[in-house]
Amino acid sequence: MEDYTALPLNTSRSAYSERRAVFISILPRNAFLVLFVLCLVGEVMVALSVPGHTEESSETISYLRQLFLSVPDVKSLSATSMFPDATAFAYGLAIWCAPIVALLFSFTALNPKVLGNATERASSVTRVVWTLGALSIIAAPVLFEFADHGPALSRYVLESVAVSRLALAIYASSLLVSFGLAWGLVLFELSNIIRGATK
Repeated sequence: MEDYTALPLNTSRSAYSERRAVFISILPRNAFLVLFVLCLVGEVMVALSVPGHTEESSETISYLRQLFLSVPDVKSLSATSMFPDATAFAYGLAIWCAPIVALLFSFTALNPKVLGNATERASSVTRVVWTLGALSIIAAPVLFEFADHGPALSRYVLESVAVSRLALAIYASSLLVSFGLAWGLVLFELSNIIRGATK
């Protein structure tokens, strides 16, 4: 059975480009996994180490803080937190880094059978429903403020996030994974549309 996890050092560029990916196969799978783990570690470090208040920091930090707080749900959750700026940075990075992670995944070498099965076995209706669900997840922080108006369970989780940096680290990492999966699904369907149009 062929190993799709990494390329041998003597593999030619042409052979590597023949491996199937969501878009174009450029990045070895192991390299993507390392980058993804580094992103998760970064999320945890931000949640645990960023000061609760950064008003007197550099212009770059202030700009990033305002950028993250421009997202309604980030602003809402930060307002209820004991460490508002750490919450804004951890949550904001999860939102903004997710499409980057998904884009890297889209150029990662994968097993062709996996992508083929994902394309062929799902009906058009199922794929539309999943894509709409993914778009809903991506748009949710911009459209809703779950800290104030979410379900009871959601509010309980967010109350824990507001008082515990460890809970914030777990929450932000989970958001990065969730948003990354949603963006990955959208990019996968976009690649199917492009492939269908060029056939």
